[in-house]
Amino acid sequence: MWICFLAAVVAIPVLASPRSLVRLEGWIVDSYCGAKNANAEAAENTLACHKKGAKLILITTDGTSYDLEDQEQALRHVGQKVQLFGMVDKDRNLKVGNYIGSDNKDTSKDEKKPGLTLKPR
Repeated sequence: MWICFLAAVVAIPVLASPRSLVRLEGWIVDSYCGAKNANAEAAENTLACHKKGAKLILITTDGTSYDLEDQEQALRHVGQKVQLFGMVDKDRNLKVGNYIGSDNKDTSKDEKKPGLTLKPR
């Protein structure tokens, strides 16, 4: 009986995921200015700092910052308040699976099909 208990206790850390699934809301900003750039008007400043070497991060509505693993994906949402789903580790490194609800929808994946038009009745 004790062997089963001991085996279960040892197995728990092995089975536990080092990342947690999260849904967060906030702004994509640069690591130099952080929360100061958490608004649409600061998008150009954020881009300028990013060009100088600042990393793009997420500042949530409660002020918590997360490092974003995919900088290219984050770049498309600079200056936007976003909701996102992803995996976060204990060091607040965030691997985003999907950006949703951004102020300016990223239409790079949504191609309009010619000839399909909705007309009001």
